[in-house]
Order: sequence, then C-alpha cells, then structure tokens
Amino acid sequence: SRLPAEHRRLFAAGPSGQLPSAANAVVRALVLALHSPADWAALAPLWRGVQADFDWPEPAIAVNGLDAFELWFALADPLPRAEAAQLLAQLQRRYLADVRADRLRAWPSVTDAEVAPPVCPPFAAGPERWAAFVTSDLPAVFGDDPALDFEPGADAQADLLARLRPITATPLRRARAALTPPPKAAPPALP
Repeated sequence: SRLPAEHRRLFAAGPSGQLPSAANAVVRALVLALHSPADWAALAPLWRGVQADFDWPEPAIAVNGLDAFELWFALADPLPRAEAAQLLAQLQRRYLADVRADRLRAWPSVTDAEVAPPVCPPFAAGPERWAAFVTSDLPAVFGDDPALDFEPGADAQADLLARLRPITATPLRRARAALTPPPKAAPPALP
C-alpha cells in the first residue's frame, strides 16, 4: 500500500500512522479537532481561511470515528513543538473565536505537552466506526456523526493524501507574521 508513504511524506508518521511524540523537539504535523458536537460549519472557516488569507495548501480533513472533525496541517519543514502549538492557538483565535475552547483539541498543545499524538486515519474507532481522511465535499454529509460505517480503502486514502501538499516556508512565515500580535508599546517615560 502507498498509504504509509503518504503519511510519512505529509506528517512524518511511522508505518502505523503514529505521529512522533509531542515530547520531540520538532513536529511536522498540526492537528486541530472540533467536537461536542462535531460541526463542520464551525470548523470550515479555518479550513477556507488559511487557504485564502495565507495561500496555504488545503489541509487534510478527517473524521475521527468518534466525536470530531479534524484538520491536519502538514509542514514541509519541522517547527519546534512550542512554536507549532502557539501557531495552532493563534489560528484558533483568528478563525474559531466563537467556538468554546472546551470543544477544541489541538496537537501539539500549548497547555499539555503530555498529550499523546493522534494516529493518522484510517483506523477502526469502534464497531462499524472508522476514522478516515475525507474530501472537502463530504463533511457536510456527516452531520454531527464524524465516522464512516465501513472500512475505507487504503488506496483511496493514499490517492486523497497524494493530492495534498505541505505548507512551505514562505506561506508559513506570512501567516506567522500576520497572526503574531505586535509588541506592546513601552509606557511613556515620566519627566
């Protein structure tokens, strides 16, 4: 199957789809999940926004088979874990400000370095419940049940991932500059 090669190319995941641990100094994948309920309409502004505002390539969309829609951002060059977590937090503030924080899960996270990294779909999440990467026209079809009820084909998953490209240095720099708040001005000196 070509699927493990596509996982590695985009996310530097191992053969089983496991991402490197967040304890590692650098990461090549960012994952943001929206749950309780899974709501593509609430997550879609982030998916569209990074493409329109920063000229990022399309992030991968996944249903996690349990409770969430996920966006998977692939990085061409690794980022230090803390910087990657900060970037995800900045994206949340810009595009998902109206979504309650307890409905979002991020990896890596600014608040919890011990969170286990997610596993790249596809995988069985339960009886007749599968996590999978999906095309951008499908999330609306799932409603609030983000799972396939059949095993997705490895070749179809590999084909879907083969279309995706990682975020390269220039668009990443552009986004980080736009998302980073300006430094606070020093108080005026007293006479």
